[in-house]
Amino acid sequence: NVAQLVYNLLQIMFLDPCRRFTFGMTMQGRELRLWFACCGFVLTTKLCDFLKDHARLVHLFVSFAFSSRTDFGWDPTITCTDPASNPSDPRKRRVYSIEVRNDQGEVRWFETIRILADYAADSTVSSATRVWLVRDKQGVQYVLKDVRLDMDRLPEHEICAQILADAFKHCGAADQATLKRHFLTSYVCGKVFVNDGVDTTDGIMHQELPTISSDSMFTLGKINNPLP
Repeated sequence: NVAQLVYNLLQIMFLDPCRRFTFGMTMQGRELRLWFACCGFVLTTKLCDFLKDHARLVHLFVSFAFSSRTDFGWDPTITCTDPASNPSDPRKRRVYSIEVRNDQGEVRWFETIRILADYAADSTVSSATRVWLVRDKQGVQYVLKDVRLDMDRLPEHEICAQILADAFKHCGAADQATLKRHFLTSYVCGKVFVNDGVDTTDGIMHQELPTISSDSMFTLGKINNPLP
């Protein structure tokens, strides 16, 4: 049960780019265990006898029932179109609409044409990098890269800008121009915003990050009492 449950959690995270995290549950006899998976880690709660502690079981299902889409793990910046609504595609591939907000708050929308690379997302703990060929509302095509950054790492467009600045400083404008021709040109870059804030692992965990030496606590939905 545990192996199948963990496999299913990771498959959800790999196959669905709309998911920021997901939940699972195992029940063996009278024992219940809740599971949580994101790209940073997989967590599980202590075993609970759901017949003796029925209040906890009710709390769990009420939390799931009344959670918002973002509290339940969905990414509000990516939406999926029903493949059946696109009769021109015989393969019935999913089409995603992706919102990109830059540092100035300007928002642009792109529609996916096809996936270029997603093998990095097929891992328990990873940056879940996906690269699509996309088009904007005017039909202009771009390459869109979706990646979950470590908090101590710079985004790719800032790294490229620093490299070009160093090339100009140490080698001059001609060499900088030569190097720039080998770089992708960034059109719009930005972080994912959820509930008016940048989406981070700390935010997903309601600022209660797990540690090995203590019990982890996290809130489900809008219920105030945490479920250990």
